[in-house]
Amino acid sequence: MAIAFVVVIALICFVGLHLLDRQVWHIFYDGDKTDLKLTASLVSDSNKIVQEEETVKKEDSNIYQNNKSPTLEPSSLRLASSTLSPVVLINSSTPTTTNKNNDKEIISNISTTTTSHREVTESNKNKKCQVYENKTLIDPENMYDRNITLLVSFPGSGNTWTRVLIETITGAYTGSVYLNDNDLSHIFYTEVRCGLRMAAIKGHPTNFDRCGDYLCLARGKYEVRKCRKGMIYNWKRFIFIARDPMKSIFSEYQRLSSGKHDGLVEVVTDSKIKNFINWANVLADDIQHDWEEKIYPMKQLHDPIDFLTIKYENLLDKNKREDEIRPVAKFLKFPYEPDRIPCAFELSEKPSGIHRKSTLTYHSLIGENHTLACQLWSKIKSFSGNFSYPNPFKKFKCD
Repeated sequence: MAIAFVVVIALICFVGLHLLDRQVWHIFYDGDKTDLKLTASLVSDSNKIVQEEETVKKEDSNIYQNNKSPTLEPSSLRLASSTLSPVVLINSSTPTTTNKNNDKEIISNISTTTTSHREVTESNKNKKCQVYENKTLIDPENMYDRNITLLVSFPGSGNTWTRVLIETITGAYTGSVYLNDNDLSHIFYTEVRCGLRMAAIKGHPTNFDRCGDYLCLARGKYEVRKCRKGMIYNWKRFIFIARDPMKSIFSEYQRLSSGKHDGLVEVVTDSKIKNFINWANVLADDIQHDWEEKIYPMKQLHDPIDFLTIKYENLLDKNKREDEIRPVAKFLKFPYEPDRIPCAFELSEKPSGIHRKSTLTYHSLIGENHTLACQLWSKIKSFSGNFSYPNPFKKFKCD
């Protein structure tokens, strides 16, 4: 009798709880079972996104664990745009890389991103040019069809500005061999990356050595690791930006002195003159050595197929600049789109931090220092002669 009573109570409790459960379910889900399926689907998708995002974050952490710069390509943005088609068109061919499968595993978490990283200002409402503000990473299937190009110049020669132009002309991001240039993070979406999925990679000759017929990174283990992670081991294709060496030296001195890419030296003081003398000699030594030992040999080996020279002065000249930059798209193996050329210059005026409008010249810091002037000319005259840059110190009669 007691057993029967317990069984009856248990059945009543079971039925009651079941009904209560259904009632609560109806309160929150309005009795629609499809909501349960939808909720389960959303939870599943959310879990997948979280897992993928954690994978990408882990990858970024491994590459840049010693880099204090922020990761400039947010994982959430990459995941959200993973279904977008790349805007860069590169002719496909059968890859000859033997370890392509392994390489694909490395870049499997780096999705193609199309985004406009630069803010549109009220002063620039040209819709025709705004279309070209969108940039992308090169599709993984096409990145094996080209040798990566090193955008190389001596410091202060307009490398940053030229990168802005290249990104608009090609529609693809550019990268850098360097890790900690936080000043450029608001201009270049992929500043902290170095890989095959970019139109070109920025570098200065002092960071490279001759490796046979190539240039390879020589200093800084983190820079080497960064580029190798992106499957770049050396360079044999180059776009070299030439500029009057004394103007590039003065430009770089202003950056070093101010700590900013667009920083200025506006007042001449004894301490600034002393610092300029020290830096000018170091930078002139670098130009002399790196031109003779690295850049000129690469030009001799690879010009004209794999070595393109552009002059900074021609980019400044409104009558010459479009003709000067036009060969870049073909050299980088991107489709030539005429409308991108004028838009590249228009859009390049928008980002802050790349244009410097100096009120002084290097003559203000050299003054009547005959010894310094002739020392500098003896170091830069070989490079100057190759590009027809005149002696800036003729009054001192150094030769």
